[in-house]
Amino acid sequence: MRPIVEGGVAIGVVLTVCFSVGLGKGPLAQHEEAAARLVPSFDVNGGGLVEALLRLGEQERVPMGIEYVDADALEKPVKISLRQVTVAQALDALLPQESGYSWRLQDGRKR
Repeated sequence: MRPIVEGGVAIGVVLTVCFSVGLGKGPLAQHEEAAARLVPSFDVNGGGLVEALLRLGEQERVPMGIEYVDADALEKPVKISLRQVTVAQALDALLPQESGYSWRLQDGRKR
């Protein structure tokens, strides 16, 4: 399932992370700016991966839509404490390569 984002740009996760488009900048610059935004702190102690990703989205005002969810993403507890990282680094920390999950810039530039 893909989210419908009118006038928006998106970053995909196992989930699709959608950043809304600002005025006066091209879509690529907007993607990169949103992914480079600093997250002062983000802590999760329990709850599943989906909950953690949605909390990050809510905290950083980054709307997220889920493409695919398995039982582990809902039920396996996540514990993470991040300080002074970018949105991209937070997503990388939540979705390490060995997890089988990934996120990507929706405009086709994979991360």
